[in-house]
Amino acid sequence: MDKESALNYLTACKYESYNYSKGTYNETPEMGENLAFSDLNTRVKTSEYYLINFVQWGDYSGDTVSRANYDTIIKKWGKNPLVWSVVGGHWSHGILIHADILENDDFLEIFESIENYPVLDDEHLTELELSIQDSAWDDWVRSDLDSALDNLGIEILDRGEEFENHFYKITSLHNIEYIHEDAVGVYIDVEKIAQLWDKIPICHSCEDELSYFGQKCPVCPTLF
Repeated sequence: MDKESALNYLTACKYESYNYSKGTYNETPEMGENLAFSDLNTRVKTSEYYLINFVQWGDYSGDTVSRANYDTIIKKWGKNPLVWSVVGGHWSHGILIHADILENDDFLEIFESIENYPVLDDEHLTELELSIQDSAWDDWVRSDLDSALDNLGIEILDRGEEFENHFYKITSLHNIEYIHEDAVGVYIDVEKIAQLWDKIPICHSCEDELSYFGQKCPVCPTLF
């Protein structure tokens, strides 16, 4: 991909950081400096600085794909003097680049890759989403599920590892998945999981207990 094509994935902006001690604006960011979105003016048509469009994420913007792409670029290019991490309110993140880095063929490969497929690193995306799911389990899923089970009169004696393992067994058996609604949070239907807590599908032919949704019975070829 050439430089002109890469511009389709970028937003021109002007860097304007106010120096209160001098009463002047600094229009050149320092190398390695973490920048603020409040210092970027995107109401320009051309510039030597650009925001990468497909890596912006935060509490109320982006998704896990944009967050994973941000991580991937920062990991490889974050120490380059022509690349800056940008942060803002509500945990927003982005990447600012200087136009000169678009002369680097290795960096242009990022845009060529995105043109063909939206994820720069599938493995990292999977790791990120699993990490978010694990955090959700600790933050709210476990407690909400416990409350939902209690409301149904289902007594849980072990709320430790066995409880968590049964949660994953039920979600696997009934094809209930986490839904990544944005870049930081997930949703899963704990009420439905609670209602299915004691419902372990069995093979209708041999009555053998099954382990996951759509499983072929290990004893006979029946699908539940």
